[in-house]
Amino acid sequence: MDIRFEPPKQAIVNNSFVKIQTEPKDKKAGPAFISSVGFREYVFFEGELAIAIQTKELAEQQLSLLKELLLHLHYLGKRGSFLQAVGQEVCEKLGQTFSALLGEPTAFSECVVMQYLDDMGPKATFESISSFDGTSAKMGRDRVMKTVFIPYHQKRASRDFTWYTREES
Repeated sequence: MDIRFEPPKQAIVNNSFVKIQTEPKDKKAGPAFISSVGFREYVFFEGELAIAIQTKELAEQQLSLLKELLLHLHYLGKRGSFLQAVGQEVCEKLGQTFSALLGEPTAFSECVVMQYLDDMGPKATFESISSFDGTSAKMGRDRVMKTVFIPYHQKRASRDFTWYTREES
């Protein structure tokens, strides 16, 4: 299933070092958690994040179920993100402000941000991608990295933040 994103008009990425709690490797002895420091990036969006899903190959019943399930999507990524659905619509063609995969013909301006996105592989199982299961996910089988171009221009940056803007087409 092909999924694309149209980022909001602006995004600011805040780079932070934060105190985190991790489980020790030997869980039987010692404290339940160990304090550590981790690097985290927090993203603030101004505007709406549009998500486009290729539905050509879905039957009408599958499409209906997908539309219902998408209303229950409340986060993306690993932790701490929050989404709120504001609507759904069917489009025949995506505009130039949507992301594109490496190798696809696009009409982007030269201002794009390249990002590697972790996706489910062709033979992924629920156990291998679940954070709550001990089964490890193998790269190439359960996980694949995709090179994605996001139509953003870096407007300003420092060691603490990066400000991105999207040009309208």
